[in-house]
Amino acid sequence: MNESYRTLVIVNPCSGNGSTGRRWRSFEQRLGQVLSDFDVVHTTARGHATELSSQGLRDGYQMIVAVGGDGTVHEVVNGFFDEAGQVIGQPVLGLMPAGTGGDYRKLWGLSSDTLESIDRLAGKDVQLIDAGKVTWNNEAGQEQRRYFANIASVGLGGAVSKQANEQSKILGGKVSFFIASARALLRHNNKDLTLETDGKNTRQALITMAAFCIGRYFGGGMMVAPNADPSDGLLDVVTVENATRMEMIAMTSIYKGEHLDNPKVQWWQGAEVLVSNNNSDECLIELDGEIYGTLPARFSVLHQAFNIKI
Repeated sequence: MNESYRTLVIVNPCSGNGSTGRRWRSFEQRLGQVLSDFDVVHTTARGHATELSSQGLRDGYQMIVAVGGDGTVHEVVNGFFDEAGQVIGQPVLGLMPAGTGGDYRKLWGLSSDTLESIDRLAGKDVQLIDAGKVTWNNEAGQEQRRYFANIASVGLGGAVSKQANEQSKILGGKVSFFIASARALLRHNNKDLTLETDGKNTRQALITMAAFCIGRYFGGGMMVAPNADPSDGLLDVVTVENATRMEMIAMTSIYKGEHLDNPKVQWWQGAEVLVSNNNSDECLIELDGEIYGTLPARFSVLHQAFNIKI
């Protein structure tokens, strides 16, 4: 693809506890120095970035730039897919990290400096990468479908994200997620789950947390999947099984990706994982830090779904 794209910049002015909106003028001035053809739209509600991204691709934009945190990236990427689950055109994702959640930017070696990230958008290099897909049924029995750019999880990950989204993030991503983790741990119980990978390999265990990974980082800097390759056509599945609260608190090695040798941790790869709950306990589904439905659910990878500007 040509390195010069017609670009739509989607800004979440509320990201970074509102700092994105306050600093947008300086960001836009810098954008004007590195991009020759771009338009800007601002989100006004949850889900709006998905609508803007989808319409932008239908209107002929080629690169969609997400200005915000991981939640903004999540919404933008969901707009890359139509109602039938097909990719709209040949979208290129651009990143301008400006939120409290910065796990996806870490995968691509971007700092938290929004102005610095703008220079990346002027480069020529793109990479074709995977996306994740999750399907589940709502309370009415209707199938729901959602996509993720980075990591999906169930168990403690869902409980932490729910807590994080309900509290203020004024202290920043890492501190906010640490506080959310502590609060979620106090109420969390391990879940009796069955995970069936690629229709053949089945594992039943008391799951503290299970993560289905395109990227490597989640939860405010935890390198949960150090071996994940976002373009290999596989999900890295990482489970923490039957861990106590104290064992989870002590598992600080997860921040450096050195936890896979822990006897409580399992790791494998697959293209599709069906996850079911073996009792009536509610188990939330978390995608890129956002909460959606509950188990059972099917997690799968869409190989080479879209390009990212690197």
